[in-house]
Amino acid sequence: MEKNLLPYYEGCFACSQTNPHGLHQRFSVRDGKVSSTFDPSRKFQGYENFVHGGVFSAILDESMGWAASFKFGKFCKTVKLEIRFLKETPFGKTYTIESEFVRAVRSFWEASGIVRDDDGTVYVRGTGLYYPLPEEFTSWAKDYLTYDEKTIRVFDVSEGETR
Repeated sequence: MEKNLLPYYEGCFACSQTNPHGLHQRFSVRDGKVSSTFDPSRKFQGYENFVHGGVFSAILDESMGWAASFKFGKFCKTVKLEIRFLKETPFGKTYTIESEFVRAVRSFWEASGIVRDDDGTVYVRGTGLYYPLPEEFTSWAKDYLTYDEKTIRVFDVSEGETR
């Protein structure tokens, strides 16, 4: 059985699977890219018939943060988030979110991501700058994550190890 799912935290707005007000995203990793799908309901509406842009901002932020965290096996926090909306995001589509680690810049990690539909049309692009949190935080916080038999133990890597 392939392990490619990332763990999640039950209280998280983006990745919790039980938060009644959350986005219920389940992220996976393949070839160093973090991805998820989103089939939005009307509760995430902005303008009539379109998904609110903040929803995709939150999903991209979580996905790009995971791309950086997965690369280094260490939690990070968002420092800067830049989102570019290329097209309106109508309901009735399933969107795929893909993110990847780009580079380390001084003490920061940079990641990028996109939101596209099944036809490959890109609706949103994002870049993020993330700051790695101290090892002590990762050691403490990783025990609050939910794992199953398909989940990667992301934070069980040696200090300094990358993927």
